[in-house]
Amino acid sequence: MRFKEVQGCFCMKKARKHSHYYIDGKEVSKKKYRALSPCAGRNSLTIKKPPATVAMSSEVWPRKSDNLGVSKHQIKEAREIYAKNGVPTDFDEKTGQAIIRDNQHQRDLLKMRGEVNYDGGYGQVTG
Repeated sequence: MRFKEVQGCFCMKKARKHSHYYIDGKEVSKKKYRALSPCAGRNSLTIKKPPATVAMSSEVWPRKSDNLGVSKHQIKEAREIYAKNGVPTDFDEKTGQAIIRDNQHQRDLLKMRGEVNYDGGYGQVTG
């Protein structure tokens, strides 16, 4: 099924701004749309307000990274080294994973370590 929500339409029928909801090209009620949509309530498929990219979404930050992490017994030393290089970083005490606060923090970590994120998009250190 294809879901689409169009916000802020001015409709002569209702003489005010409102939203229209479509499933497979057929207009449906807001109640039916919300019941069937996998993204109900998130407005992630709106036309007026496109969804944020994953890298910018507040839902993915902070996150943990195995690649930028260290062994459990190296956490204290790594904190000191990362802070000394201007990129203070916290680590998960159980796993040693680096806790990345945001996109800028990840970019700084990658540059400091001389690594490249080949899966990165716009704004990522990709080589």
